[in-house]
Amino acid sequence: MEITNDIKYVGVNDHEIDLFEGQYMVENGMAYNSYVILDAFDKGSYIKVIPEENKIIGYSTKNSGGVPENFKNYFVVQFDKPFTFTSTVSENRILPNETEAKGNHTGAVIGFATKKGEIVHARVASSFISPEQAELNLKELGNKTFDQLVSSGRNIWNREMGKVEIEDDNIDNLRTFYSCLYRSMLFPRSFYEIDAKGQVMHYSPYNGKVLPGYMFTDTGFWDYVRTLDLNRADYEKAVDMAPSIKPFRHTYLHEENYRSLAKQLLREDPVLKDLFRK
Repeated sequence: MEITNDIKYVGVNDHEIDLFEGQYMVENGMAYNSYVILDAFDKGSYIKVIPEENKIIGYSTKNSGGVPENFKNYFVVQFDKPFTFTSTVSENRILPNETEAKGNHTGAVIGFATKKGEIVHARVASSFISPEQAELNLKELGNKTFDQLVSSGRNIWNREMGKVEIEDDNIDNLRTFYSCLYRSMLFPRSFYEIDAKGQVMHYSPYNGKVLPGYMFTDTGFWDYVRTLDLNRADYEKAVDMAPSIKPFRHTYLHEENYRSLAKQLLREDPVLKDLFRK
């Protein structure tokens, strides 16, 4: 490595050497700590490191407004390797060996002794209902490996994207269409969870209660005129969305800012029109 025109540094990467100090065999390179920093955000958060379970749990109350006072996003992160370093962070202060922190802005730092090329996996789940529900949601991953989960996700996307088939000799047109189709499927977001009894439940962002049934969010009706055909491609999901749409009926049909848009949507999309009537 060149430092200046007259000074050069000649060294080695400790993670890739075969001999330590030129004589001791190190087949996998030198072992050093790798670290993970988890930020639980400001505006109220809690974090707890559980070294004996290779786990971090906590919640964040950060939001952009319009939610009940009891709003919390609970999370759990499960690692597949023991921690060699543990610390929490509170109000920009690193607290070595502390395992729990609660305040305006908290976080955690954990370390692992890793070898050359070693990968540490983290399984992550969250819940708007409770910490116990977050743990339950984590079980949705089962015992699948990272590669198996990636393959499963790819198969699901191929299935959904395959619901619409088009033909065009211009590959750029196909790329543009399917790129737009992919992005249109990112919303709305599922806001419901499955409890220990297998029942569909959700945290209501309207009254702060945990209620039975489906809930969707980030519906983005202001952009809906650009994606009028989405619900026709998946009518069953559109029916599940009906309870989420009900709270918007008054706003979109009576507030001056949205009245003309709502009328246009109801004229142009029979699926949405049907849902508003339910």
